[in-house]
Amino acid sequence: WIERTALDDGLTVVRSHYRPTRELAEETVLSGGGPRLVITFGLSGESGFVAKDGLSLRFRAGYTTLTAFNESRGERRFNGETAVRQLRLILSGTALSRYLGEAAVTRLANRNGVRPLGEHTTAGRCSTLLRPLLTPRETTPLDLHIAALTLAAEHLRPLMSASAPAAASACLSTADI
Repeated sequence: WIERTALDDGLTVVRSHYRPTRELAEETVLSGGGPRLVITFGLSGESGFVAKDGLSLRFRAGYTTLTAFNESRGERRFNGETAVRQLRLILSGTALSRYLGEAAVTRLANRNGVRPLGEHTTAGRCSTLLRPLLTPRETTPLDLHIAALTLAAEHLRPLMSASAPAAASACLSTADI
């Protein structure tokens, strides 16, 4: 199942849980709507994405993956008999402009296809912030919004400043910063 919750204009939380009985490949085509930045938190299992241009991404438990794209064409792949749970924060349109500024959005949007921005172990403080987003019916809208924005801030800071800390810059090239 997949459940989407729009928290604000351009800020969406997507919770997904897959458990296919056999290997599964789903075609994915996302186009239009402008640039998107996606922060994927792997909660359990592992899945992959293979873009039409051959780019391959892996989403696995305990890791956070950042990607940006204007359009995405490819396949999401899942192993059979394996549960895969993920939470995605999707920032698009006005949220990207509001939080990153137009110049950064223009740089992100300046490429075709999916653009990997980094993968790293999910920090403990981020795991704590994920809890309210995983149980939205038990959490107030304000707390959902605060958790999502705090998680987004943790991962967007390197994109907002050319003077990003060394640890964050390891995920990004000089050109990306």
